Parts: sequence; structure tokens; C-alpha cells
Amino acid sequence: MSRTLQAVREAAIDGRLRNVIYRQSQLEKLQKVFVENAEAAEKAIRKDSGNSNSEAAVEFILTLQAIKAYYETLDETEALRSEYALARGEDAAGRQDGIGIVYIVPTNYTLFYSVVVATSAAIAAGNCVVIEFRTPLQELPLLLQKLLKIALDPSTVEFVTSRASDDDLGPNHIRVIQNNTTAADQQPLLPTIYSPLISLPESRVVAIVDRGVDFANTAAALVTARFGFGGNSPYAPDVVLVHEYVKKEFLIAVVEEMVKFTANGSVLKPVEQERAEHVKRLLESGQKSGEIQVTSSTIRGSVYEVKDRNTEVLRNKINGTSLVVLGVRSLDDAINLANQSGNLLASYIWAAPTSAKYLSQFVQTQASFVNQVPLEFLVGPAAPRFSFIDRSLRYPVKLLSAPHAEYATRHPNSDFVHKCLQDTDTRGITKTLKEISVPLSPKSVRSDGGQIGFFEQGIFIGLGIFGIPTVLTIGALGFYGIRIATRWVRY
Repeated sequence: MSRTLQAVREAAIDGRLRNVIYRQSQLEKLQKVFVENAEAAEKAIRKDSGNSNSEAAVEFILTLQAIKAYYETLDETEALRSEYALARGEDAAGRQDGIGIVYIVPTNYTLFYSVVVATSAAIAAGNCVVIEFRTPLQELPLLLQKLLKIALDPSTVEFVTSRASDDDLGPNHIRVIQNNTTAADQQPLLPTIYSPLISLPESRVVAIVDRGVDFANTAAALVTARFGFGGNSPYAPDVVLVHEYVKKEFLIAVVEEMVKFTANGSVLKPVEQERAEHVKRLLESGQKSGEIQVTSSTIRGSVYEVKDRNTEVLRNKINGTSLVVLGVRSLDDAINLANQSGNLLASYIWAAPTSAKYLSQFVQTQASFVNQVPLEFLVGPAAPRFSFIDRSLRYPVKLLSAPHAEYATRHPNSDFVHKCLQDTDTRGITKTLKEISVPLSPKSVRSDGGQIGFFEQGIFIGLGIFGIPTVLTIGALGFYGIRIATRWVRY
């Protein structure tokens, strides 16, 4: 068992962060220290990431906003009400406690935000924190260690340079893995340890553009998402599926926006060099084979049009400043292509409301965003898999909390079961069974034909186009057939 983590284990056992007022004070100090060191923080962000001044400023500001958002989840009055509910003879069904220790393995992408947002979530939930820095000598890890030690209770936060074992952390801990690895995906060895929160940044993101949308705004949003922050965000679109009918117009708008956006862009510095080289080889190979074609290119980025749907480019996560566009024939065609990538990290849908509903319903994705790209998501890690997306909190406090429901009142079913088991007279059971056997019925009046959705509308339109002419033709043939038969009988 590691001696380095002994103080953190003891603080977790003591419940150092159980008191909501103490948690508030920790986040207050954290915000104060970061504000006082804003210039140093932004300088370190620019140096390690290669991002522009504005991108570094955005990352820093979103970090402060995250601290504030977690601070606002702490309600002293509600916490006291929940804590003393049993003393008043009341239930506290939603009560939660801290797990103990949150072990954070951060992504290298927007490291400052990624570390602080997870740390703030852990503190708000009442946990101590251990952060793994594999490259501690870079400027940002050194600065973060310094500032976090100044701001927080030193016994509640610690840093390691190699993976800590379950024994090192103790039985009550949860791991937050922002960059998925094979080892991280394994379930904990002990049943008392919480399953890790794992992000899947390699999951693909697909944008779908239908007819009738504002191409200038759509192109601006997608170019910002793809080319911003060096194209390293897990939420940058890997491919844009655009209706063939408007593809040319859309590509013109995209090229115009790309030229404007990349004129003063950030230094292209890949977060994962190996993956960046792999994507570069894929794009070069696709060009040589004619599977993809360069539509436009500048020193800071390129736009590619897919000519062959079998290209490997459509099955890989794209890193860097390369926007891939593919024409589709219909909404169903777009759905089929999007779902070939498995469950998506996100989908961005530009379409009329009814079409957007249809696309969102059938595209397999963790979250759909209609007529927008959530640009705030470009900063930070991918949201944990199998969790609902919260646009304000990357790690909702509930994910880092342990349920601790408390009940002082009896449920009606408890009295019923007690009476049935104690009473030898079965008339009560018979009566209750009769009452509960009444057929179920919906709360609102259900229409006879059900709701007519997008798919059903298509069927009715098809019947109208092909069915009515068919009926008229059959009717006309029948009419003339009867006339001919009548004449034949007469003669």
C-alpha cells in the first residue's frame, strides 16, 4: 500500500469533505487561486497545447464557469434538511454521500480544463482527489500541482506518476478515465469498488445537413468545431453527411468559412502524435486511390469530398484540421451511414423540425444537437459513456456520489404484506386482487389510429402518388370494359 496516498486515504475515511460548508470553502479558494494566477495559467495552456490566445482564454474562462456551476450545486439549507430528515421523522430518499476518493486519469487535450472540472465535481460530491500525471515535467501539470496544493486542503488532494492500485486507494474509490485504454476498461477486482467512469474520445461524431437550412451559419459552426483547438476535440465532426441536392452550395460555404477561420488559427499541435500520423496516412492513401478528393486546402486545413463510400476514412476517428464531406441521397441513407460507426459520441443535425426528429430518433448516438454545435463541448474530455449529457456539468455530481437513502415512514405495501401474512382470512387478499385486476388504461385519450410519424407520412404520400393513379386507371378500364361488353351483348 502506497505511503504517498496515506494522507488522502485517512482524509477519505474521516469524511473530511462531508460537510457542505467545507466543500463550499474549498471551491471558493480554488476559484480565488485560479483568478489570481490567470496570466500564468493561460501562458502554460498556450505553451503546452499550441492553442491561440483566444482559445487559451476560452479554456480558462470555461474552467472558472465550471467551478462556479459546481459551487452552485451546494445548497447548505437543503443539505441540513436532508441530514436531519430522520430526526424529524421524514424520509430522505434522495440523500447522497461522497464515495471517498476520485482517481482522475486526465486526457492531454485541454488538460487544464479537464483536470479542474473533474476535481471540482469530486469536491462538490464530497470526495478526496488523486490525479495521475504521466508527464509531470510539462508546464501545465507542474502549475496545476502547485495551484491545487495551494488552494485545497493538502490532505485531500495528491498526485501520482504511475497507475495506483485498488489497494493503494482503499475500498471506497472510483476512477475517472478520460482517455480510454484496455487496462482502464477492466472492471474492478473487488465488488466494493465502483465501476470506473470511462470516456471514449475515439467514438465518432457525425453531422447531417439536409435541404432548406442556412448554409452560412451551418458551415460556420461546423468549421469552428472541426478546425478550432487544432482539430483535437473529441466532439469535432468526423464526417458531414450532406444531401446531394445541396452539396455544391454547402461546400462553397464551407470553403469560405475555412479560409476565414484558418487565417489566424492556432499552431497545429496534435495531442496524440501516433493517431495524427495514422489519420494523415489515411487521407493521403485515399487521395491516391481516388476515394477522396481535396476540395480546398490552406496551410492550416483542408476540406475533402468522399468519392467512394468504402474508404477507410469513413470508419476512423479524424484528428486535426481536415473536414470530410459525403453526399447522401436521403434521410434514410444518412441514418444508415451514420449507424455504421456504431454508437456515436454525438450527432449534429441541421434539418427542419420533423426531419430532425426522424434523424435523431434513428441515429444511434449519446446525444443529438439540432441546428447547432455545442461549441462549449469543444473544450474538455468526452462525457463518460452510458451517462446522460449535462451541458452545464461535464461530470454531474450524482456520478461521483454514493446513494444513501433514508426512510422513516412506512410504505402502504408494507402494511398490506404484513396483514396478509398475519391474517388467515383470505377475503382481504381476494378483494385486493380483484381491485388490482382492473384493466389498465392510458391517462389521456388515445386516438384510434395512433400518431402519424415521419415514416407513416411517407407511406401516405407514396400511396397518394401511386395509389390514386392506379385506382383511376382501374376505374377507367372497368368503365370502358363494361361499355364494350354491353355493346357486344346488344349485337
